[in-house]
Amino acid sequence: MEGKNEIICERISVIVPIYNTEKYLARCIESILCQTYTNLEIILVDDGSPDSCPRICDEYAAKDERIKVIHKPNGGLSDARNSGLKIANGDYVIFLDSDDYYNNTQFLQDIHDQLFFKNADVLFFRRIYFIDGNNNSFNRQTPYDKSMITISNKGKLIKKMSAAGVLDASAAMKVIKREILITNNLYFKSGIVSEDVEWFMRLVPSLCTILVSNSIAYCYRVRLNSISHSISYKNINDLFSTIESYAGELCMLSDRETGIGLLNYLAYQYSIVLGYTSKYLIGVEKQNMLDRCANYKWIMKYALNKKTKVCKLLIFIFGLKFTSYILGKYLASINR
Repeated sequence: MEGKNEIICERISVIVPIYNTEKYLARCIESILCQTYTNLEIILVDDGSPDSCPRICDEYAAKDERIKVIHKPNGGLSDARNSGLKIANGDYVIFLDSDDYYNNTQFLQDIHDQLFFKNADVLFFRRIYFIDGNNNSFNRQTPYDKSMITISNKGKLIKKMSAAGVLDASAAMKVIKREILITNNLYFKSGIVSEDVEWFMRLVPSLCTILVSNSIAYCYRVRLNSISHSISYKNINDLFSTIESYAGELCMLSDRETGIGLLNYLAYQYSIVLGYTSKYLIGVEKQNMLDRCANYKWIMKYALNKKTKVCKLLIFIFGLKFTSYILGKYLASINR
């Protein structure tokens, strides 16, 4: 019989979508296995990887009974995450990209303890990022302000984070109650780029309680040849389609502070679309995107932070087309 004061630890399902990352996969998996928190379910999703990743997955599964392996035809990041989520049994779910890793063996223990004592729906954390091949030069995301850690009201927190520019849609930067994801059908939309932004617009309204933590252990590898650094019309179109799908809906959200916080986040994505349109598109595709942007210029009235306010001011002074040109030049200058 369990003692009255015995703590029942929740299981955490760690879902790792895998494709063509044989150089990095062992380090990723080892960073999970060496965690001091051991009540884990580790789901490795081989998304039809053409390299040695399938073999690496099977070798690790043979060594540790906590590891489950899914081998499936290639379907993209969203499909791989969804496949892992469908078989997950943990109380909480966390996603880890297969070219990234945790650099602190206490990380999942710290995350668990914070969630356990607050019984929160989700916990947001920050990350370290580095350029692939330069593992000695790490940059940290801006930490959450101490006041954010103590805010219990979801709307106030989302609005404050958005205004501070620290609201992050990345699925990998969160630990989430599995029940919330399943009950609200919060699977990732397949076939699109910037899937995390679309998913985040559905996730936040479904939450009741949010925690933020400055526990930093997630090491994000910036690979210059990765999907996120290969911008095409599809990237821009998919991102703007998310703005078109959710901007009006968020204006009607009963939780006004949450709605305003998310609208400012979409205003930032709108600014990115404007810059990308000038930098990467030409001809009919460029004009088509500018015409669509003109219909959503109103979203800039929800600008809360410095970057979105600057974009709002540029549009007011110079108009949409020239603002797109300015932002495109700015993106070109910082990507040299």
